[in-house]
Amino acid sequence: MQRFVSAIGLCALATTATAQLSLVIPAGYDTVLEDSANAFPYGSSVTAWPGLRIQHVYDSSHFTSQNVNAPVVITGLRWRAADTAGSWAGGTYSPATVSLSTAAVDYLATTTNYATNHGADLTQVFSGTVTVQPGVGNGTGVIGPWHVDVQFTTPFLYDPAAGDLCIDCDVALPGMGSFTSLASCSTAAPLPTLARRVYASSQYPNANGVDSNILVCEVQYAPGAGYAYSTPYGTGCYQPAITHAGSARPVIGTSISLDTNNLPVSALVGVTLFGLVEFNPGIDLTPLGMPGCNQYLSIDASQVWVPVNGSGSTNFPIPSDPAFAGVEIKTQGATLAPGVNALGALSTNGVKHVLDIN
Repeated sequence: MQRFVSAIGLCALATTATAQLSLVIPAGYDTVLEDSANAFPYGSSVTAWPGLRIQHVYDSSHFTSQNVNAPVVITGLRWRAADTAGSWAGGTYSPATVSLSTAAVDYLATTTNYATNHGADLTQVFSGTVTVQPGVGNGTGVIGPWHVDVQFTTPFLYDPAAGDLCIDCDVALPGMGSFTSLASCSTAAPLPTLARRVYASSQYPNANGVDSNILVCEVQYAPGAGYAYSTPYGTGCYQPAITHAGSARPVIGTSISLDTNNLPVSALVGVTLFGLVEFNPGIDLTPLGMPGCNQYLSIDASQVWVPVNGSGSTNFPIPSDPAFAGVEIKTQGATLAPGVNALGALSTNGVKHVLDIN
């Protein structure tokens, strides 16, 4: 590992300041009126159900079409009232949680299985009381005010290149107070929603169904500079594919586990590879007798491990020195598994780790 630490020391970059920004999803509805209203989850006074769980999967193009093409740190969400001339006293929902992830599926493939819609980076970003502010609508046919504001206690790092965004809101009923419906878009909406909703109401905590009634949501974020993140790229070989991922964000001064999973029972020994150069697309290893496998990085360092129950891991201590902020390290797993192919070896996807102070 000394060679590895020395190498990344040569590549250290300075951190940059962050600024708070926002955008509205679905894209375009910051200035366009929605076509419907929905009481789920922060507009309902229903007492017959113990709770509501509303999960949205928004297509990543809602970010890239608004010039968010790199990782960002999401720090909060806001929802607005549907168009109305009426008023509401506001109130609270408690307990309530909000969780985010990079969706494991495209929004078109969303199902009633909440867990399988979520990605491996699932993070509970808020837990506590959600407050619905009192207010007065701006009139029928006029965009309403933002009246539900949830600021995260745990920011979420989101990379549109890694997949769609999954927002999962869970509240206990009944809410305490007087509420108004939230701005929502249907399949007849004036602009494409490119999203799906999973809702649990009368069958809570199990999902009632999946539909296209999509809430208008403001995403508050800061540029990813200053925040560590890891992004997978490429694919592993074999069936099911062997996978490689970090256990946490690579924050300077911490240690994370680099985990290789889905190993076949014949796997005898494995290795975690470290590199400074990313190969994407990867180098085809078919000529070596590893069809479908690729090398996704320069091999500058490595650490061997012995598989246990189909998995292997490497501890990755990150130097406690802010000079490493912005350094990119690529990792990949590989294993010797006699009989899986001509060479008896398999490789995983690659992962790009960007070190930083937060």
